[in-house]
Amino acid sequence: MAGRAAIKPNESLHSSPVLLQIWKQASEHNEKMRRWSPPPPRRPGVILKALRGGGLGIAAMAYVGVDYLRYLSPSLHERLQPALWTVLALVAVSRVPFYKHWSAELRSALPFVAAMLFMLSALLFEALSVRFVTAVLGLDWHRYCPCVPI
Repeated sequence: MAGRAAIKPNESLHSSPVLLQIWKQASEHNEKMRRWSPPPPRRPGVILKALRGGGLGIAAMAYVGVDYLRYLSPSLHERLQPALWTVLALVAVSRVPFYKHWSAELRSALPFVAAMLFMLSALLFEALSVRFVTAVLGLDWHRYCPCVPI
């Protein structure tokens, strides 16, 4: 082997300097690995794990459960669904002050409203144009008339 000393079959660990060096490095590495490290954090149950996402998992499970009651007990479903909606609305409203991205939301609100107004004005312009063309040309639209003259 190039660059390494050849090890003979009967050679002991202490007589070969290469083997001795490898053994020392391995024992130092093992010693570092045996040092104390803090225990891993306790993992909560599956139900509590959903709370890490802000409670969305619990809300989804509750919504699906109440929705499934539609088939099992319609009267219970009629009572629980508005209550669940009320609870979800209150939770959403209570989280509003803690939202981190209000500045970005407010910055993008003006362009969004401007785009909506532009689209509504384009729709109004199109409706007025069709109405004007129909009145000026005296066209009488009917569902049985072909749209293109033959």
